[in-house]
Amino acid sequence: MTFPIVPIVATVTKFDTFLQDMQQKLEDEENEEVDDDELEKLAVIEADKGFEQHYKKPLESMQHPPRVVMTLSEGEIV
Repeated sequence: MTFPIVPIVATVTKFDTFLQDMQQKLEDEENEEVDDDELEKLAVIEADKGFEQHYKKPLESMQHPPRVVMTLSEGEIV
């Protein structure tokens, strides 16, 4: 018996909340004044790294991984 192949898409919601948490963490860790724009850029980089390591890679390493892994932030696909 063969089963049909069904594409699976994993959508991770609340990425914006994850990004805000990362920005707050970076603000708390900074000892010196850092420009808000620079802090936001650093938060995006760190949030992307965290997402890749903790969410995307484990999903992609599953026996039957999703074809697409995407994030959803404030109603927009990131």
